[in-house]
Amino acid sequence: MATLSDWYQRALAAVQPAIPQGTWAGSQPGKLRRPATVPQSDYQTPVTVDIGIYGVAAPVSFSAAGGGQSSAGPAGVGETWQAAQASVSTSLGQLGSASSCTLFVGPLPLPAYQVAANLTGGGTQFPLGGITMTVGDYVWAVWSGGAQGEIGQLKVSGTRTAYVA
Repeated sequence: MATLSDWYQRALAAVQPAIPQGTWAGSQPGKLRRPATVPQSDYQTPVTVDIGIYGVAAPVSFSAAGGGQSSAGPAGVGETWQAAQASVSTSLGQLGSASSCTLFVGPLPLPAYQVAANLTGGGTQFPLGGITMTVGDYVWAVWSGGAQGEIGQLKVSGTRTAYVA
């Protein structure tokens, strides 16, 4: 009876010729090699692109009290955002949701970082005027007065600058 080890050796022998040198399997069966890494100091060329999908925060389900919060912000080393606008919406829409939303831009959703209050939580856009955000800064959306289980969504648009090697 063939063992699992026998099967593994046959399977590895069958694909071994197809794996080029310098990859994880390399030329030594069963031995893994770490791929080459790029040193952090090589990332010196700034590239500016739209924030795109990075500005779409995770959806939030409202609690029994009818509130929730979501955030989006730069995450890579040396990355900056120029936030142009934020939009908030809920699963019930502008006419179906009784929620209101407050926006903050900063490390935490504290009154000192508030940029807008009493926005219609079901669907509103708010201009941020190109606020510069660095790692640790976020756009926070804090909803209140909604229905339990309602889903809130925050989207931030603008440009992001990241460094490439």
